[in-house]
Order: sequence, then C-alpha cells, then structure tokens
Amino acid sequence: MGLSLLLLAAGHDTTANMITLGTYALLRDPDQAARLGEPGMMSTGVDELIRYLSIVHNGVLRKAVRDVTVGDQLVRAGEHVAVVLESANRDRGSCRTPIASISIGARLMSGSGMGRTSASASISPGSS
Repeated sequence: MGLSLLLLAAGHDTTANMITLGTYALLRDPDQAARLGEPGMMSTGVDELIRYLSIVHNGVLRKAVRDVTVGDQLVRAGEHVAVVLESANRDRGSCRTPIASISIGARLMSGSGMGRTSASASISPGSS
C-alpha cells in the first residue's frame, strides 16, 4: 500500500508540474509551440521540455570516473560531487542525449512513460 501511494503521489506531482511548466514555456515561445503541430514533433518536443524544465529538483551525488574541470574547479577521478541537474539541462551544448534526464536502465523512472503520455496529451494542439 505504501509503495502504491508513493508512486501515485510522485507520478501526480511530477506530471502536473511538467504540464504546468511546459504549458507556460510554450505560451512564452509561440514559435516553439507551433512546431509541436508538425508531424513527429510532439514526442521530441515533450522530451525537450522534460530536459529543459528539469521538474525534479534534487541534487544527485556522483563519483567522477575521470578528472574533469567544471567551470574553474578541477574534480579529480574518485571524488564525489553533488550535481544539480537543472543547471546542466539549461546548457544545450552540454546535453548530447537530452532524454537522459529521465534516464534508462537501473535509473529508469517508473512513471516516465505515463508522464510523457500525459504531457503529450495535455499540450497537444488537438487536445481539449
């Protein structure tokens, strides 16, 4: 029962936030909103909104696998850093795979499919 309530609450909050923030972002940029009506663009557009909006605002602890410089700070292999995903997700040049904000494999978010479907249906030009 507890897990069911957790999944329901987490799925509701993140999906509702995605729909609200996605609608706001599209209202601010009508040209991008219009592109969603083009064939095959809805799925790509929703994935891009998920990347850009980063609706889950939790820092993620990561261990560097190689030396890397972030800004002017050297992070050595083996050191831990707290990564704030929304900061990277605003930099188009740093995101080779935009959908990685949802993750795949062991970190796949259980409600990601439902969230994408709900967001697509809610912001689709033909939805009511």
